[in-house]
Amino acid sequence: MTTKAGRLTSSDDALQRTLFQEYGPLIGPEHLPKVLCYRSVSAFRQAMNRNTLPVRVFSVEGRKGKFAFSTDVAAWLEQLKSNGA
Repeated sequence: MTTKAGRLTSSDDALQRTLFQEYGPLIGPEHLPKVLCYRSVSAFRQAMNRNTLPVRVFSVEGRKGKFAFSTDVAAWLEQLKSNGA
C-alpha cells in the first residue's frame, strides 16, 4: 500500500522487490498473462483488444509481444489486496 504522503509501505516494497528479482524491470509476454491472473494467453489478448488490462502495456522495439513495468504490476496487486479482492 501507499501512504498518504505517497511513500511505499514495507508490503509494497517487498512485492516490488520480489517481482523485480523474478522478472526484472519489465515483465515480458511469456509471463505477463499469468502474473496478471489471466487463465490463458487468449484471455489476456482479448482483454488487451478490449483495453481492459489492469496495467499499462506497451511494445518494445525489436521485441515481440507486450510488456509491463514490474512496479506497475506490483501496484495493481497491492490495490487488489487493499480492496479485499
